[in-house]
Amino acid sequence: MGSSNAVQCLIFDRYGALLAEVEPEIEYAYWRLNNVGRAKFSLPYADPKCTQDNLRPGNRLLLRFGNGLPDWGGVIDLPRRRTSAGVTVQAYTGEWLLGWRYTVKGRYFSSAAPGYIFDTLISEENVEYPTGIIPYSYYGAGTARTIEYHYHQLLKRCRDLARLTGNDFQIAPHYEDGALIFRSYWYERRGADLSGQVQLIEDVNADIVLDEQGPIVNRVLLAGSGSTWGSERIDAMAEDAASWAEYGYREWASVQGGVEQQATLDANAEALLAEMAYPRDRFSIYALDKAPATFAAYGVGDIVGAQAFFKSREFCYDGAVRVVAREWTSWNVCRLEVEVWRS
Repeated sequence: MGSSNAVQCLIFDRYGALLAEVEPEIEYAYWRLNNVGRAKFSLPYADPKCTQDNLRPGNRLLLRFGNGLPDWGGVIDLPRRRTSAGVTVQAYTGEWLLGWRYTVKGRYFSSAAPGYIFDTLISEENVEYPTGIIPYSYYGAGTARTIEYHYHQLLKRCRDLARLTGNDFQIAPHYEDGALIFRSYWYERRGADLSGQVQLIEDVNADIVLDEQGPIVNRVLLAGSGSTWGSERIDAMAEDAASWAEYGYREWASVQGGVEQQATLDANAEALLAEMAYPRDRFSIYALDKAPATFAAYGVGDIVGAQAFFKSREFCYDGAVRVVAREWTSWNVCRLEVEVWRS
């Protein structure tokens, strides 16, 4: 692909067959943990490959980087913009395909592992009509879930399942013999702990900003399924005394009508409490392809070291963070979103 900053751009039809290799102006491409990433590129009308067939919504896209970043794979979809000069196209990572599909009415899982639920939902949709995703690998342990779905969007349900279990999922591109497919993965936790060797350091290879976000909640109340609000409706409560002492008493409540088992509701309450009991420290980092954190050394889901704000003794940070999103930009800088890692 030539220089280390080069990007190869391949377009495929919706069945994964190669249509064209193009040389667009790529504005950005990003990956996001347990969610949809996005890419944006433009082709001028003067390019003979700027055609309706190539830029059709539903076609697949693969970006292959020469700088150590992983392949970015996804699907072209709307919005699409036409200007006096050419066409600007949006594309979305493979997780976007889950957003096109919905469960049947009355799909029940009883004491099933989260990864099994994820894998089964995709497999059943493939029987109805191929999703373009091949169930490939899933972590089969974890807290069993009893849950029901009624015309629920797969993307939203997979995101909720990951959030409430602490697990991760990915719809990853796989390019082989000129064809592009997508594989599904359900992880106990995506990524590895690289904090001992990969470091993002202020004024060395990164520009770092930290936003502390809420809400803070230290008492979570959940209600499960039930036909009335009497004793037959299950409920769950989780508290964090240390958060309560530090920030004051703060409640949060929600109804999870699809949950019928007490163990599942209890686990959901604990997961939500763990997410909200303390401020969410979200770093925004502009990272260079430079040691000790070259682009090839880490990815979304990995845990790396971060050092910043040493102009202040009180606000300085030197610890581990987890990469939850990475955006490559056309000037070969990656914008990262990372969160403080608490093992």
